[in-house]
Amino acid sequence: MNKGFNTKTGFKNFIINGGFDIWQRGESFTGMSGWNYTADRWKVYGISDVSKESDGRLYALSSNDDTDHAISTILGNVDRLLGKEVTFSIDVEWLQGDDNNLKIAWRDSSLTWIDSAYLRFDNIMSINERKTISITTTIPYNTNIKYLDFRISNHTDTDVIEVKLKDAQVEIGDYATAFEQRPLGLELSLCHRYYQKGSTHTPLAFITDTTLEGTHSIVPNMRVSPTITLANHSYYIKSASHTDGTITTNGNSKSTFIPRIDDVSSQDEGISGILSYDYELDAEI
Repeated sequence: MNKGFNTKTGFKNFIINGGFDIWQRGESFTGMSGWNYTADRWKVYGISDVSKESDGRLYALSSNDDTDHAISTILGNVDRLLGKEVTFSIDVEWLQGDDNNLKIAWRDSSLTWIDSAYLRFDNIMSINERKTISITTTIPYNTNIKYLDFRISNHTDTDVIEVKLKDAQVEIGDYATAFEQRPLGLELSLCHRYYQKGSTHTPLAFITDTTLEGTHSIVPNMRVSPTITLANHSYYIKSASHTDGTITTNGNSKSTFIPRIDDVSSQDEGISGILSYDYELDAEI
């Protein structure tokens, strides 16, 4: 079968950060419970510790043994895959846990699982085995399918699991090809549609005698209007640096947000300056 390409990226792999190269939230996590994002576009459930290995693999360990465990990524923009034969592949080293499976689930626009289109492949690995798992299936042509949930999981509550993952790929076709290593700048840009974190500067001005506002452009635009967290601000006005006031946002969209500082030292309206701050923008699925 001819290989198709993701029209959103121009590349064959529909998984973003399938190589586990981008870790904006940090490269080591401990003491987690419930659902948590770790490497960009990947979240875990029932996993306490996750880290980036020296060889670039994701390492995951569950220290608790009273819950299910999962390592998952959710793909959006899957209209291109409906009715197509698709191959899922991932490099797995299974170190602990007697029960393991690869699960592919379809979700609707509200992220509810569509039970009639659900696949689970059990006992895909033996302990201390490393291999590339490859599974081919046809995605149902169901226009209610808006997302694909691709995960490695374990459903024996009494097991502790330990696993290393690398090179996850979803591609059109009936066989797995070599993992597609996109340029890291492009991979980061694709991740930025879902999550961004960093420090920046924004021009701003007094809109009242004690309130400053500016407009910050989000590049690239995010997939939806994000949840925004701002912290550690300072602003430069009239050749002096200030840290007073409370930083919030006053409106945002996929492409812009408005940082705002209230309760600052009184100034005339229209006086301008520069705001420095840390930001976190979250538009994850």
